[in-house]
Amino acid sequence: MQPAIPVFAFALLHAAPGLADGATPDLSGAQWTVTAISGVDALGPAPTLSFDGKGRFSAFAGCNRIMGRYSHCGEVLNFGPISATKMLCDAAQMEVERAFFHALEKTTRLSVEKNALAFVAANTPVLHAER
Repeated sequence: MQPAIPVFAFALLHAAPGLADGATPDLSGAQWTVTAISGVDALGPAPTLSFDGKGRFSAFAGCNRIMGRYSHCGEVLNFGPISATKMLCDAAQMEVERAFFHALEKTTRLSVEKNALAFVAANTPVLHAER
């Protein structure tokens, strides 16, 4: 089965209006639920992600907590440094966590439409999340 992210990404990146005049949307005040990660067929417990609006984020990846700093201006979004707890879970969930962690590390751009986010690296969507 192919991951759903390429179809969503095409629609979001090509058909959706971007951020108006370089506006920076407010990502804080909500928990974002990850609905797709590039290269992952099934998420199991869906990872969640929250932004504090002050340059810090936290996430739960199904087993471990992830936290760190982010910078966001207009469509530019960067994460780092990122840290995580080190609990061991079943192999499938650990694969989802690794993919989630690496998607955050690679992200350089954000595409926003209403209550959906596409995290983009090298013009390729790597993660999708919704409120």
